[in-house]
Amino acid sequence: MQYFGNSNKEDIHAVGLVFEPNFFRLNYYGDREAQKLIGTEEVAYGSEPEVKELSNLYPLYALTFNAHYTLMPNDLFDEDQAQKILAFNTESKSPNVDWNSDPTNQAKIIFERDIHSEQYLDSLFPGLQLRHGVHALLSYSRNFKLSNLLTILAKSGEKYTLAVFQNGKTKFINTIDAKHIEDVIYFLLYTLKTLDIGVKTPLILLGVSPDDNGLKTSLEKYLTSVSKSSPVSTNLPISEEEVAANWIGVHASLCAL
Repeated sequence: MQYFGNSNKEDIHAVGLVFEPNFFRLNYYGDREAQKLIGTEEVAYGSEPEVKELSNLYPLYALTFNAHYTLMPNDLFDEDQAQKILAFNTESKSPNVDWNSDPTNQAKIIFERDIHSEQYLDSLFPGLQLRHGVHALLSYSRNFKLSNLLTILAKSGEKYTLAVFQNGKTKFINTIDAKHIEDVIYFLLYTLKTLDIGVKTPLILLGVSPDDNGLKTSLEKYLTSVSKSSPVSTNLPISEEEVAANWIGVHASLCAL
């Protein structure tokens, strides 16, 4: 477990859960407003902590990045057709779907239910809703006030989500599975070319370890402005790169609650 500042286990009172493709993350807090991140722990599936170790903590949020998703404008959304829409737009074959509302974009995020994560969550905190991580990413981006056009590349395990925002609205968002940096770069450059977006548009990397410079270095061969630092300030005693790497944990009050 990684602690921030001079915090220790006795300071923990609340927890947020983020289910990712190869592991899930526990973000521990010293308050119920997710303002004071105490530490973060990465847990492999199959090595889940005992229920009794976590169930005495106050549950703040639960997010999943494991499931297929698509966005649908509210005017076109029909809950009876949600599964068919998801299957048409993605590779999802699951009959189990759910959706979250995105008021800013006046859209629904339709996603495949992450049944395995739901079952573990029900054993810990019955009734805590599992939402899709893309909802948190869209909410987080609204706190960026850097330019009229902005791109974000968020890493979650071997999933990479590219989001393009223009004048505060979502212009494009999509996720790919990629084991090689070259595939991520091709995905990014092809998308920018298709959307007629220049290489000078700022790109912010989220979810990338401060010690991992491979992706940033490779992208800088093609883009003029690549940053691993979050533009959203925090009072926590950690670097801007650590904030970007742990963006959900640090800024859950802005995007996950």
